[in-house]
Amino acid sequence: ANLAKDILNSYSGSSSLVKSAYLTLLTGKILELCELEEKEKLNHNIIDSIFDYCHNNFHNNITQHDVANALHISESHLSHIFSIKMKINFRSYINILRTNKACRLILQTDKSIVDISDECGFSCIRSFNRAFVRNVGMTPTQYRKNFTDKNFTPFWDDRFFIG
Repeated sequence: ANLAKDILNSYSGSSSLVKSAYLTLLTGKILELCELEEKEKLNHNIIDSIFDYCHNNFHNNITQHDVANALHISESHLSHIFSIKMKINFRSYINILRTNKACRLILQTDKSIVDISDECGFSCIRSFNRAFVRNVGMTPTQYRKNFTDKNFTPFWDDRFFIG
């Protein structure tokens, strides 16, 4: 909570969209680093395996069915893990991973938004834009303009991003 306040205070002159983008990126990092409460060793190993599989494959067109099959668990068990233990659904989690990767590519490359969308695993530009706005609070084009036009130096480093 203090880190979020410090970040927002550091950019107090920024628009609410920019602050929202910072908080979204912070949320992605927290999600990436969170340790789930271990009740059973088996569940902990399954959760680690789910994270590993998702982090290694989010750029592909993966589904909950694909992850369940790859890890030899039922889709309902996988769904239960996401909804009860992680408090987020599978598709939202994958879209957060993809959006975090897209944020990095937007700031660090000159690739087109369409190419970034493809590289991050979105099936179409419309889905990419919807997920990006939902997770960052602005369109990918606005994000690039807001941060690159001002010689923006992000407060994070590459350790905070996936892939």
